[in-house]
Amino acid sequence: MGAYLAQRSPAPSLVLCSTARRARETLDALLEHLSEDTTLRIDQSLYLAAPESLLDALRAAPDTAASILLVGHNPGIEQLASALARSGPPDAIRRMRAKFPTAAVAELEAEIERWRDLEPAGAQLVEFCTPKDLV
Repeated sequence: MGAYLAQRSPAPSLVLCSTARRARETLDALLEHLSEDTTLRIDQSLYLAAPESLLDALRAAPDTAASILLVGHNPGIEQLASALARSGPPDAIRRMRAKFPTAAVAELEAEIERWRDLEPAGAQLVEFCTPKDLV
């Protein structure tokens, strides 16, 4: 999944990661694929966070962050991605809402000027990729 993320554009300029061991292990596996300029934030408030709390974390991000990678837990991540995605490839939306497995990536794009303006149904699902898709 790290190699997959390295091929995406834009690369994350900010990573928000839960303090949970598994989330940090996931981040550690991704580090070699991230830019040296990527800012990393390990945040206790993301631990088993509800989708509303995850959305609050995104809204609190600095506006200088062009792209954010959120590393957290289900069901919160899955619920947040589903809530944000107002549109996108129908098959990708269906797959994402049916099952959001460990290490899956939902790439969402929102046309906003400031992170604080991010709203539910305010983004488009660009792509949904699971580890199984890459084998």
